[in-house]
Amino acid sequence: MLQIRRIKRLDGTEWLTSSGRLVGLDRAGNEVEHSFSSPEIFYKPITRHEFKKEDPKNEYSPTERKCVEAAINPHNFRYTEYTLPFNEENFNNLYKQKSTDDSSSVSMVIYHEGTSEKPHQITNADQFKNKPFDDLWQEAITPKYKLDRSYKDNLEDSHIA
Repeated sequence: MLQIRRIKRLDGTEWLTSSGRLVGLDRAGNEVEHSFSSPEIFYKPITRHEFKKEDPKNEYSPTERKCVEAAINPHNFRYTEYTLPFNEENFNNLYKQKSTDDSSSVSMVIYHEGTSEKPHQITNADQFKNKPFDDLWQEAITPKYKLDRSYKDNLEDSHIA
């Protein structure tokens, strides 16, 4: 396991996704590695139907409903389905799959769906699984440094002060 993501959807529900590598053996006994990204997500297809005549040359031919277009848009949140809800048990099951005992081998990320903010990394696993999402999110997006105005930077009388 390389990364665990905790996602808060627009409807307020929280979900987990993961990415990582699987190492196994092929039939000949050679080591084979496969990467995976978010197996806990699937995208419902967006379909468009139209009524078409069974025989286009016959104007009295009966019509039937046919699918004329099917597509997947991973950026449309309405058609994204998550399968692993966030709770302590599900998190622990994912976290146990890390490759080493070192907690820094797994990147834990929080993401608020529908915001323009980028995902933020959380370094403490206990905070990641126990702290409410909104508290974690506020800590992550709040700037940690303030402008030190003790230096004479000559901004007092300028147009940008």
